[in-house]
Amino acid sequence: MDLSILSKDQRKRYRQIARVLVNHGMGFVLPKLDVPWFRRILKKKYSKDVPMPKRLRNVMEELGPTFIKLGQFLSTRRDILPDEYTKEFGKLVDEAPTFLYSKVEGMIEEDYGKPLDKMFKEFEKKPAAAASIGQVHHAVLHNGDNVVVKIRRPDIENTVNADIGILRTLAEFAHENISDLRSYNLVGLVEEFRRTMTREMDYLKEARNTQRFRRFFKDNKSVVFPKVYMDLSTERIIVTEFIDGSRPDKWVKKNPSKEKRKKIAKLGSDVYLKQVFEAGMFQADPHPGNLLIIKDSRIGFVDFGMIGYIDEETQEKLANIFIGIVKQDTDLMMKQLLQIGAVNGRIDRQRLKNDIARLVKQYYDVSLKSFSVQELVDDIHHIMKDHDIIIPPNFALLLKTLIQIEGMGRMIYPDYNFIEATKPFLKKLLSRKKSVGSIKERMTEKLYEIVNLSGELPRRMDNLIWLLEHGSLRMEFEHKGLRGLLKRISSSSNKLSISLVIASFIMASAIIMNAGFQTFGMVVFILLGFIGVVWLFSMLFIK
Repeated sequence: MDLSILSKDQRKRYRQIARVLVNHGMGFVLPKLDVPWFRRILKKKYSKDVPMPKRLRNVMEELGPTFIKLGQFLSTRRDILPDEYTKEFGKLVDEAPTFLYSKVEGMIEEDYGKPLDKMFKEFEKKPAAAASIGQVHHAVLHNGDNVVVKIRRPDIENTVNADIGILRTLAEFAHENISDLRSYNLVGLVEEFRRTMTREMDYLKEARNTQRFRRFFKDNKSVVFPKVYMDLSTERIIVTEFIDGSRPDKWVKKNPSKEKRKKIAKLGSDVYLKQVFEAGMFQADPHPGNLLIIKDSRIGFVDFGMIGYIDEETQEKLANIFIGIVKQDTDLMMKQLLQIGAVNGRIDRQRLKNDIARLVKQYYDVSLKSFSVQELVDDIHHIMKDHDIIIPPNFALLLKTLIQIEGMGRMIYPDYNFIEATKPFLKKLLSRKKSVGSIKERMTEKLYEIVNLSGELPRRMDNLIWLLEHGSLRMEFEHKGLRGLLKRISSSSNKLSISLVIASFIMASAIIMNAGFQTFGMVVFILLGFIGVVWLFSMLFIK
């Protein structure tokens, strides 16, 4: 790899990455990258007892925000990565050191055009929390409102963009030079990760996401989505209402009654499932830090930087997956998985059907109480991976979110049952799909598609005719099951050729004998007789 084309800062970062890799026993990667100085740092020792997935997680933690986020991103891609890696990456905690208060003051003055004390009546210098992208401070506005101020890390955008540039270069190099990695589309993964990071670093997007959820749940008085102060929010700063509540993991330690735990688990689960099956957008990282239990048994939801989206068609497919499991319908399950995933090459449909049938039978007579979304998603990922079916990133994110919803529900109330909680939403979704209005809407959409296609047909036909006229049309055929037939045809033609040759020689020998060359004609006749016996033997006994 030619590092001379890189800037000084990029070369410095490459060396830092190389040293961290070596420190954690992953120096074997460097010769593949063909960096000229790798031998100078390969002498360092490391513990060989540490498993490779853990080593890689340690590397990501040491390399900082971009790589921590990369690990969290990869933890959702269980359709392409081994389980031991995705599980290890799932342990990455988005925590980071705080940055100086002077930096906070500087950014506020830059974005608002006024000093901090002109914008806030009170502002806590010590951060309440710090993560890879930003940190949080409690503050009070001049009107007395208690607020939370989240501020992006100084220069985080440049750091992330530089790291992603390095990741893209490494991905391109790996794609071109390491054939075993080509099927993973590393360049596409890096680009997908870049889009995710770009969205998360833009706090204005997070502010708008928060407003959407707040509007959608405005009639539900049992849940709280924070008010956003849009006039105080920028790409680097977001100001929201302060919600006074306890994290679920801390709340359960106060030993609330079983009834309260059940109520809170159901309420939280209903909100998350409503996001998935009705809102079409969902908080894609529902961990205990993003949920607050308020004293009057309400729930507050915070942090909407990571959002997933699901259209109506995918909602229906997800519902049918659960219905296929409950009803033991292999064909329904197979149809949904094939429609959701992207088939990477050929697929053995019968083998896939057999695997799905085994999956479905595993849940026969399984009580709802013992049903586990985690196990079901594991099984689905194994089947998809085994048959080289790629799950779309947003659907992989959705599956991870469902696992987290179940985990949160069981942490709050151990008897929480995901399928039981999902039933009302599945029924509502399917009844909505069967309604006259929904059928009419879908028919209108299909009719619109047909009209669009009919408008496209003349242009496409014109292109096809042009290709035919200029001899540029290429057609590829693949024969299946013709090898035996071709062999038999070839064998028959060979035998026919030999028969004609022998018949010709027999006629020639007869003519020679009649012409007076008795001895020569007899020799030819005997020779042809021998050839005929050999040929007859081959016809009867050699297939």
